[in-house]
Amino acid sequence: MSNVPANILLAEFTSDWRTLAWGVSVGGLGFMLGSLANLIALRLARQPGLWKEFHAWSLPLFAVSLLLGGWLNALH
Repeated sequence: MSNVPANILLAEFTSDWRTLAWGVSVGGLGFMLGSLANLIALRLARQPGLWKEFHAWSLPLFAVSLLLGGWLNALH
């Protein structure tokens, strides 16, 4: 499921909108299937090996974002 529909679906189950918004945003950042924009761009490019290159960049950035978000959340 893409990050925007996930946010809409999960909004009914929590009042902590900041954590929900952060979670779906980071999820869309880190994974090809996490964002419809990622899927569209990768499909339109039709470049062999592009999905592997995308994840070579996005997964480390996802990990850094996850750690930074956890650290910032701990400060609250």
